[in-house]
Amino acid sequence: MTIPAEPEPLALFLHDSETTGTESATETGSQYSYGLQRAGQVCMAFLQRLQAIQEELEALRKALREEQPKRSGVVLLELANCGKHCAGCPHIRWKQWRWHPRNRLRQWQAHPIKNPLRRLKRTGHFQATYAGTYRKIQRVQELQRERQRMIQKLNALSRGL
Repeated sequence: MTIPAEPEPLALFLHDSETTGTESATETGSQYSYGLQRAGQVCMAFLQRLQAIQEELEALRKALREEQPKRSGVVLLELANCGKHCAGCPHIRWKQWRWHPRNRLRQWQAHPIKNPLRRLKRTGHFQATYAGTYRKIQRVQELQRERQRMIQKLNALSRGL
């Protein structure tokens, strides 16, 4: 039996009343195994997309660090692991680095921020890199939303099993 290129939606688990009596057990079994193969392909595509998102986030984190000048007010991306083996690791956190000359022990301090596009500086040393940095931050936020939707689906699936 040849495997069709695109399965019919319910043909994998439901049979028509006309063909139910004429199919043998091996044909029915191959339909189920094809369904399992398709489910495996969907899971692999899902995991590959998550991996691609992770790699792109890492590349954008490095690009943001290299592109912006090392001055007070720089906005950087941090990919943090919570250490609890959760599905959402690494978690995306935004930090704005500021220079504190009065603090002798730690003059550079990272302050957590919620909306990096509002904290992004446009003038002075940051004027030349503003447009590129803005686009990179937007891309990170798009990837974050897509990744969050995927992780929610994964968590719903794991709760259902």
